[in-house]
Amino acid sequence: MLVHKHLQTFQLDSFLKTAALDNSIPFESKKNKAFFRGSTTGGVYTLNNWRDFPRSKIVQASLDHPELIDARFTNIVQTDSDQVARVMEKEGFLSRGRVSHSEQWQYKLVVVPDGNSVPDRLLDFLASNVVVLKQESTSEEFWYRDLQPYHHFIPFKRDVSNLIHVIRSSLKNESLLRHVAQASTLYVLEHLNSDSMKCYLVHLLHAYAQVYSGKS
Repeated sequence: MLVHKHLQTFQLDSFLKTAALDNSIPFESKKNKAFFRGSTTGGVYTLNNWRDFPRSKIVQASLDHPELIDARFTNIVQTDSDQVARVMEKEGFLSRGRVSHSEQWQYKLVVVPDGNSVPDRLLDFLASNVVVLKQESTSEEFWYRDLQPYHHFIPFKRDVSNLIHVIRSSLKNESLLRHVAQASTLYVLEHLNSDSMKCYLVHLLHAYAQVYSGKS
């Protein structure tokens, strides 16, 4: 699993460069909003609990504050009843259809919550000249420890209770947003390119070999 995710990262290397270098939208021209699209992951969504998940709270924040955040679910994937999808659609939580990366990059902020584990899209969002709003989490990959809040990303609470405050205050600080967008992009291109990741994987496999051979 760990090795698979890192091999997946190698395949993203050219995409990351494209995201960072070919994104033609100047930061000042991006929409003054946060953005989120995703599936219902993070647990089994039922009629009794679906509003309690962080991702549902992010979408609810958008319904309550559409001037600050555009957030919807694109797919219902973990539920015990078809009725959950019908209720969520009726209440405006669903937005069918895929949103391209280029459309997402039109926003200054992107909300990146955990799903069933670490968010797969965090890496490419960090390199896309946007500001990542990252949910506080105990899940991590090895490179997360290098990330500094308010330098590479802007954090919000795991229970999503301060998300709107974070968005509102962030949008008032254009210099901070520019700094974070640039610093995160540079970090990914300099430290998480394919050469660096291959070097890490070699050391990782060597460490595994030492453990399995009894030399640890």
